[in-house]
Amino acid sequence: MDEPLQVMRIGLGDISVEMAYRPGTKDRFTLEENWRKHPYRLSRHGEVARRDFIDAEYQRLVAAGQTPLILDAGANIGASVLFFAWRYPAARIIAIEPEASNFELLVRNCAGRDQITCLQAALASSDGELQLFDPGRSTDAFRTLGEDEPGEHGRSLGAIPAYGVETLMARFAAGAAPLLAKIDIEGAERDVFSAHTAWVEAFPAIAIELHDWMLPGKASSAPFLACVGALGRDFINPVESDIVFSLRNG
Repeated sequence: MDEPLQVMRIGLGDISVEMAYRPGTKDRFTLEENWRKHPYRLSRHGEVARRDFIDAEYQRLVAAGQTPLILDAGANIGASVLFFAWRYPAARIIAIEPEASNFELLVRNCAGRDQITCLQAALASSDGELQLFDPGRSTDAFRTLGEDEPGEHGRSLGAIPAYGVETLMARFAAGAAPLLAKIDIEGAERDVFSAHTAWVEAFPAIAIELHDWMLPGKASSAPFLACVGALGRDFINPVESDIVFSLRNG
């Protein structure tokens, strides 16, 4: 890693963590957003009727002697991962990040935490390889695309392994009980929710950033909306949040 690193101590109440970041990048914003605005903590949104759902599901699983599973796709340098580890200390967390410099910091920031498995890979509808691109915007904007997708996408960073959710669950979290899938993958949600979506109903909660705002005319959110709509799940878009939640009913 060429950039000189700085370390920031950030936390909630009497709990804090040290996280390394690259000054002059979007890293510090990402750290502060996750630890001060809590975008993936549904309970912070007082206007949401089901605001306690994720926390209650976590407590239910722990009380039943199960290990809750959190999937963090688009883990970046680990800000959301460590937030989940703080909020849900009994959970097993799979953290997926495709870009090498981000992944290096992710591993560094999550070191020594046995509950977290870090993978340099992409999330996809099925296992294989995807091409990674740098559009040149920021350290949280790397995109993965299939080889058959046309157009200019920025500087190519080569091929990386891609995994479907069911493979990740079987290989890295066998026996764990799905709790939350956090997905922020720069438009690749179009592929993830286009096929092999049986896993969706197994997760009580999905927290996702959709990217139609970034990719006009691509309908990148359409497969996600069609999938969760067909399952009769609640769709919650809290005020002043880029994250939308899909919550299982029943």
